[in-house]
Amino acid sequence: MAVGIAALLIVFLGLEALVDLVLAQLPTIGGIPLSLARILAWLTWPFAVLLGLRPEEWQIGADLLGSRFIETEVAAYFKLAAVQSASPPPFSPRSLTAMTYALCGFVHVASMGIFVGGISALVPHRAKDISLLGLRALWTAFLTTLLTGCIAGTLSSS
Repeated sequence: MAVGIAALLIVFLGLEALVDLVLAQLPTIGGIPLSLARILAWLTWPFAVLLGLRPEEWQIGADLLGSRFIETEVAAYFKLAAVQSASPPPFSPRSLTAMTYALCGFVHVASMGIFVGGISALVPHRAKDISLLGLRALWTAFLTTLLTGCIAGTLSSS
């Protein structure tokens, strides 16, 4: 099982790199090449706003939330730590708390693949239903982690 999960993660990250290579052939937007993470950052921009981040934090927050759909939450936390180590740190303490909680959770397509693959092996005749349920679960998990981030940001003392 562990080997299958590791293989799935490697395959998915390889497919993401392949899609990024294809998207890089398209014209740049704002001088930056198009990538899957950038497209997902655009899609998660409204959620970075709704998370309660300050306007100057929206872009970085959306980048982190968007990249989490492709990479694991561990990679997103490493990016958050790298961004926050700048001087001055771009996130306020309250926004850092909200982002820390919002990034927590298995909200990436590889985890959905693990879920769908594992459950479909148990009930192969319901594979289509399970794959649709996997998409709904991914969306629900994303909204849940955002809600947790909102609550943590609200309860943060700074």
